[in-house]
Amino acid sequence: MQEPATTNSTLTKRMRTSTAEMTAVPLLQALLYQLRSDLNTTRMAFDSERAAMRALKRDRAAEIKAVREEEAEKCRNLLSDLKSRLERDHENALQRQKDAITKTLNSGMLHELKTKDAEMRQALKEAQAREESLKLQLRDAVRAGRDAAGAQQTGASSGAIQKLQQEVTELRLQNKQLEERLQVVTEADRQKAYDLRSQHEEHEMKLVQLRKTSQLETHKLLGELKSKERTILQLERQLNLQTGRVQEQRERLLKRQHEAHTRECDCSEVNYTRAREKRLVQRLGGQHTIMKKAVDTHAQDKKEMVRKVCDLAGELPARQQPHKNAKHLASETVS
Repeated sequence: MQEPATTNSTLTKRMRTSTAEMTAVPLLQALLYQLRSDLNTTRMAFDSERAAMRALKRDRAAEIKAVREEEAEKCRNLLSDLKSRLERDHENALQRQKDAITKTLNSGMLHELKTKDAEMRQALKEAQAREESLKLQLRDAVRAGRDAAGAQQTGASSGAIQKLQQEVTELRLQNKQLEERLQVVTEADRQKAYDLRSQHEEHEMKLVQLRKTSQLETHKLLGELKSKERTILQLERQLNLQTGRVQEQRERLLKRQHEAHTRECDCSEVNYTRAREKRLVQRLGGQHTIMKKAVDTHAQDKKEMVRKVCDLAGELPARQQPHKNAKHLASETVS
């Protein structure tokens, strides 16, 4: 009686086990199908994202290269234009000032010398005429004194002679004073011309020094601009290296996904892959943000350098103003 009961119990257990196995197999197959579909979806999304990332990288590299070339060309053109304009303005200003000072000095000196010479010549002529007239009067008086008789006539002739001699002495003294005044005026004119020439040479030296200073500052700004461009190139190289590393990591992930697919990986591996992809995308976005900030900083530095060059170009006429004031003062002094 016990053997049939044991047999029935064993059969019941086997039937239950087979039923549970038959129920679990479809569930496992459904779960496996779902995992495969999720893996295929993830792979397709990853492929599309990778293609989009490659296109974005190409567009970004082309855009950065175009912007860099455009900014560099603009900066070179602007600097060359400013340099040529500064040199042209320097040359024109120097030539105008030189011509004006030379003309003013020559005309003023000639006019002053002619005026003083004419005055001195006229005074000398008048003094010589008066001296000749007095000599003639003295000769006539001497002749008249010789021919005259009597003490009264002799005394009168002696008084006239003494008077004429006194006038001759006074005229000679006046002539000597006029000659001394002429010599003093001539020496003063020479000293004034020497001072004006010294001022002109000093202003010429200042302008040459100012031109050298402006050229040095321009070369310094060009060196800073080139260093900024080298920094941008280094940042681009670093970005390309990091992009290549991210690409290699993505390829490794694809390889792992393929191996996981062949081995029928579970849901935890898929979640890990998605998290890894998300981190890589965030990292690449951060690198693009850093590159954009670097490009913006380079553009601001270029604007600052251009502003400095423009300020330097505007500062040069202000520095040349004392030279113009000195020229005006020299012309007034000569007049």
